[in-house]
Amino acid sequence: MDGVERSVELVHTSELTPAAIVGAQGFVLVFSIHSATSFAQLKLDLEKILLTSSEINVPVMMIGASVSGRHREVEMEEAKELARYFGAGYTVPP
Repeated sequence: MDGVERSVELVHTSELTPAAIVGAQGFVLVFSIHSATSFAQLKLDLEKILLTSSEINVPVMMIGASVSGRHREVEMEEAKELARYFGAGYTVPP
């Protein structure tokens, strides 16, 4: 970007340790809008991030992934409400 080399480290949430959270400059969390279980795990991950990084302000973005034609289990308003609660950005297909 702008001729400056950037790096991104991708970490599966099962490896989301306190050290990884404290050292992060931001988070992008992806969940399936077709899975209530995926959304429940997202809530746990957000709580872990909030508790661990309570003294630092890191940006968080939630992304709801979708496959067309599949039944939706997570309503858009429910995801938006969670994003507002945690002060996260949010995007999902309508």
